[in-house]
Amino acid sequence: MMVPDLGSRSITFEAVADVERPVGQLLLGFALLDHQLDFWLMAIFDVARKHNLASKMPHLVGEKIGLLVKCFTHLAEYSKHRHQALTLLKQADELNSIRNTIVHGALSHFGTDPEPMLIFARLRYSKGHGIHLLKDEVLTFAQINSAASRVNDVVAEMHAISQDLHRQ
Repeated sequence: MMVPDLGSRSITFEAVADVERPVGQLLLGFALLDHQLDFWLMAIFDVARKHNLASKMPHLVGEKIGLLVKCFTHLAEYSKHRHQALTLLKQADELNSIRNTIVHGALSHFGTDPEPMLIFARLRYSKGHGIHLLKDEVLTFAQINSAASRVNDVVAEMHAISQDLHRQ
């Protein structure tokens, strides 16, 4: 099996020290965000099933977001929260992308031009051809810091909607 040479890439603990705390805040905040998605689904799922929007409860975050977008878009019962919920779900999807890069990415090295960034190697396995190196994914420290601060705001707004959904 062929493996791409990543030996020229390196990262040190010192290089990522500035984003350790924001990454932790983002991941913990995202766990709370996922919990809010579950609360929304618990409140909405039976209605969604009756309207043939869902047959089973989704488990992956992207699938949860997709189902909830359908529900808030198509179900009159939840029109009161439609605009705010769709805005929050869009933000949740963006945060999910950043979170997935951090959690599932292969951190390969640190960059500084034009600003500090983490660079993740994207690897793909192809049967018979081995592992291929695809275009890198880059997260700047600014993106990580912004996501870490936004996630708590999104969770707080989702929580307010959760309270109302469970009263219905």
